[in-house]
Amino acid sequence: MVDCAVRLGAHGAASLAVRHIVTAEWVLMKCRFGCPNYGRTRTCPPFTPGVDQFRAVLAGYRSAVLLWVEAGGDGDRLPIRRRLHEAVLGLERAAFLGGSHKAFGLVDGNCLWCAAGEECAPSACRHPEKVRPSLGACGVDAFATAAAAGVSMHVVRERSAAYRLLGLVLLD
Repeated sequence: MVDCAVRLGAHGAASLAVRHIVTAEWVLMKCRFGCPNYGRTRTCPPFTPGVDQFRAVLAGYRSAVLLWVEAGGDGDRLPIRRRLHEAVLGLERAAFLGGSHKAFGLVDGNCLWCAAGEECAPSACRHPEKVRPSLGACGVDAFATAAAAGVSMHVVRERSAAYRLLGLVLLD
C-alpha cells in the first residue's frame, strides 16, 4: 500500500498499526477555537465524529497508511491539498478493491471540493463521494501520529516555509 500511495501522487507514505494513531480532545479545541472553517464544511466539526466516537471507529481497524505531500510555502495551497486528497481517495479505493472492504481515508484540513466558488452546504453535500473528514476534526494528533510512524514533522513558523500535509487511510 505504501508504494501504491506514492504511485497515486503522495510524496511519501508509511505503514503503522492503528494503536499508534494518537487522538486527543485538545485537537478538537484547536478546530473549534482557532479555525475559521469550524461549522462551515462537512469535513469539520460539528459535522464529524467526536474523539470518543472516532476511537470507537479505530477499534474496528488493525493497520493504516500515513501518506503525505510536501510543498513550499509560496503560492496557492489548493493544488497540493487537492493532490493529497486525491491520493487518499485513490488509496482508499485501491485498498477496497484489493479486499480491505472497510478502507477509509482521512485528510488534512477542511473540505476543498467546493473551493471553486461554490458555497459549501454541509447538510446537503454536492460531492459526497469525495468528502472525507479532517484528521484534526476527528481528534487525530498529527504530530504524535507522524512521529509514531517514523515521519518527521515540524511547526511552520513562516508562511513562506516548506510544509508537509498528512492523510491517513485506515485498513482492516
